[in-house]
Amino acid sequence: SYAFAQSHGVAFPALHGRWESLDDIDPVALAAAPEPSFLKAAHGAAALGVVATDDAAEIASALSRWRTLARPTELRLDPPVIAPPYFTEERLRPEGDLLLDIKVFAFYGEVAQVLLLAVPDYRDRSASRMRVLGDDGTDLGPVVTTAPIDPDLPVPGHLAEIVEVSRRLSLALRRPFVRLDFYDTGDRML
Repeated sequence: SYAFAQSHGVAFPALHGRWESLDDIDPVALAAAPEPSFLKAAHGAAALGVVATDDAAEIASALSRWRTLARPTELRLDPPVIAPPYFTEERLRPEGDLLLDIKVFAFYGEVAQVLLLAVPDYRDRSASRMRVLGDDGTDLGPVVTTAPIDPDLPVPGHLAEIVEVSRRLSLALRRPFVRLDFYDTGDRML
């Protein structure tokens, strides 16, 4: 997905490391890395595939959970919830107090809604808040109820650019529906 985004002029966070096996990831080395990073699984959902810490013990604990999620069992769906490759990605620095996760929902090149998601701590989803916008930045109100609505979450400064890129990518992907994820750090949109 990074190569596809890049081929359409969309920037993405810098990648620092890549592994095909969980056994190749050294929590102590990651914790000591000079640049703070997110450890991610290329295939993971609901933040299960994201480790946002520089603590070696927490990284090791997350890798242990990932091994359980990646191991086939009769109770799991196929493909695994967590799957390689695994990589470290630049930890983006927000312009304000919190970096919003921006999720754009598009159909055949038309943007239906933009979900702003504030997640202060990926380990504790109970503090998450959200706001739903139209493609023009209009607040759509409580159309999603998976987290408390916060009408004070700021409209991203690069919203028009995010919507335009989403329209282009939605058409280029040739799928009836796509969800695209962005970040707006204030000085750049990724």
